[in-house]
Amino acid sequence: MLKNTVRLLQLGLKNLQVIQGESAEDFSELAIEVTTAPSQFSLCYPNINSLAIESAFSTADKSAQFSQQHTIIFIDASWRKALKMWHLNPWLQQLTSWHFDNPPEGQYRIRQTKQKNGLSTLEAVTYVLTNTKQVDCSALLTLFLKMQQLRFAEVRNSNPE
Repeated sequence: MLKNTVRLLQLGLKNLQVIQGESAEDFSELAIEVTTAPSQFSLCYPNINSLAIESAFSTADKSAQFSQQHTIIFIDASWRKALKMWHLNPWLQQLTSWHFDNPPEGQYRIRQTKQKNGLSTLEAVTYVLTNTKQVDCSALLTLFLKMQQLRFAEVRNSNPE
């Protein structure tokens, strides 16, 4: 059964590019693009230098920060693995980074996190797209909730009382 929220994003977003890997070699092409035009990229990952993305939502000139050509990078991994990827790919540390100060409450009930303001990748992407590029993500969020309902039904049916 599908549990990876990036797969759901792939179903609903046409401008989504997924690159799998962990080490610098896995992301060499992207690293070259980023270092060539760093102003065209930002990273959604909380760190000591990250800014609250909500501050960008409220600025009058958010179109300059998040133009249609601007690429926002998300790391889809457990928090431990994401931190490892952050350290293995120093080019990520050169980007403007964003974190969430006031995200919506996470709805991902299949997996839990102890991370404050932690959301699934799908929830993080929809939060950012809705608020920076005015994308209607309601269909993706509905799909997300339906996927969880199916997963819970599958678990109930496989463990009868």
